[in-house]
Amino acid sequence: MHVAIGALGRVLGGTGDAYVLSNSILSLTQWLAAALTVLFFARRLGGDRAALFAVALFTGTGPSSLSFSVGLPSGWIFILSAWAVWFFVQERWVLAALCTSGACYVHLGGFATAPVGVLVAALLLRRWKSLVAVGLTVGVLTLPYVLHFLRYREWYIGERGHVAADMAPPLIYLCALPALLVRLRHPVRNALLVAWA
Repeated sequence: MHVAIGALGRVLGGTGDAYVLSNSILSLTQWLAAALTVLFFARRLGGDRAALFAVALFTGTGPSSLSFSVGLPSGWIFILSAWAVWFFVQERWVLAALCTSGACYVHLGGFATAPVGVLVAALLLRRWKSLVAVGLTVGVLTLPYVLHFLRYREWYIGERGHVAADMAPPLIYLCALPALLVRLRHPVRNALLVAWA
């Protein structure tokens, strides 16, 4: 996200205002991508009414859409992890590997989400060859970032705030838990939702 803001800001003129405009454009793009991701999956898995409610809940509440509207890099993890698992379930492993790698590049948390989601889907669907193909591709594609992280890990280890104490995520998870428990009754049929969760 930071590289994209810098590149677009330079294309737009390289002034301070150009970088602010670049951030705004990319933040809007991220929010729109998240809303369309919610729309796609809710409609595909639950129909038109589910899509209406899901998009209304996502776009109408501050805690759930705030990180997307301001362009936090971690917002892309939500988007790319869903698509990585979806493409894996659909047996399109190249796209699954690209989305998984993208999730890893946008934020370190991507290493703990998209690959784990793909792994869970592979375990549920017993797709070992696809898992190996996706895993090797992701390993090769993310190797530069892994090496960068290892080289500068002292900077990453420092304390960066108290995000874990935020109350919004636990409340969102508490509301999502009943739906997850219902889906876990048939995990193979609901592989996408279980893996994404």
